[in-house]
Amino acid sequence: MKLYAWLIIPFLLCSCASIKEDKLEVACDDHQAEACQQIGMKYYQGNGVELSYPTAKHYWEKACALDSSEACMDLGEMYANGMGVDQSVAKARNYYEMGCELGLTEACDKFNSLRQVD
Repeated sequence: MKLYAWLIIPFLLCSCASIKEDKLEVACDDHQAEACQQIGMKYYQGNGVELSYPTAKHYWEKACALDSSEACMDLGEMYANGMGVDQSVAKARNYYEMGCELGLTEACDKFNSLRQVD
């Protein structure tokens, strides 16, 4: 009996991770900003998926449009640092400002630090 448990447990763990990913995709498709934000972060970090800045950007743009302050700030970071996009202070500033307007203090700090830069 113990032998069967060791064969089944890894399969169940793998299935649960796959189900969680599917639920995040469904939630994002259902316009839930937090789900889109989480998927974007997974692709940005390569956490459980192949690292892909363009895919992260896609999900963060969707989440930002759904009023995720974190996603807006993350897009600002991408543009400020040129991570998978052409570096652009103007675009970074714009996304930081959006995150700030949505109430994220860290985005406000980053926006204010870039207001002087041109």
